[in-house]
Amino acid sequence: MRLLFKRDSVLPKEKGRVMSEKFEKEIFTELDIALQNVQTLKKSLQVLQGSLTTVEIRIQNILKSVVSASGVVDSSIQVYSSVNDLKISPRAWNILKSREISTVGELIKLSKADLLKMPNCGRASVREIEIVLISHGFKLRGE
Repeated sequence: MRLLFKRDSVLPKEKGRVMSEKFEKEIFTELDIALQNVQTLKKSLQVLQGSLTTVEIRIQNILKSVVSASGVVDSSIQVYSSVNDLKISPRAWNILKSREISTVGELIKLSKADLLKMPNCGRASVREIEIVLISHGFKLRGE
């Protein structure tokens, strides 16, 4: 937060208390405004987060229906294939590597909740893994 006054500013002695009270009132007014702005931003972020979650779910459903309808599934990846063969980001790959998940078969035994419990694995990584699995005709447990 920005400082509202300079540390070495000095109020004139002759106006003393009146200026001090006025200065204090201005500071509290500024702080109240800043607090209201922070609260408004927080509410806006919560609304945005809810909207993004809805959009993510819609995108996943559309992707699932497109893959199902088109029948376009990369069959070169099998249950016994290495997760190295999946086209996932280094972050997602490192998450799986840290948990010693080396095959697609081991990966599809996990649920979304299992993945989210892994260190450094957030919703974006889970989404990425789900999309790659769907494109190869697989899905996570419980989906």
